[in-house]
Amino acid sequence: MSFRLRLVAALWLSTLLVIAGFAYRQVLEERGRLTGDLERRATLLGEGLQEAAAPALAGASRARIVALIKKFSAADRGIAVYDKLGTLIAATPDLAPLLTIASPDVTSALTSETVQRGFRKLGDRPFYV
Repeated sequence: MSFRLRLVAALWLSTLLVIAGFAYRQVLEERGRLTGDLERRATLLGEGLQEAAAPALAGASRARIVALIKKFSAADRGIAVYDKLGTLIAATPDLAPLLTIASPDVTSALTSETVQRGFRKLGDRPFYV
């Protein structure tokens, strides 16, 4: 009886480990796919907002920038616009309280002139920046 019990336990444990390994791998692949999709969407949104906001930024029209943010924002998407010095010009209402100080991503993007992206924690929630 004890041999059968050990055999069943060994088979059960090995099956459980294989299932857990495949599930973990699938979760990592899905997370990568979703992050890539989010990155593509954010890039498209950023490029569209940049093209639309460039004339308003050149004319220093804060009201026009606020209108653009309202147009491009959604319930699950917060937008913030900074000037060339890293000062917050306008942001969606859900992000404005979280962006009281200059973000390190903004300052590093301005100094290195490269795109800064990734998940960052603002307040108590993670955001894709």
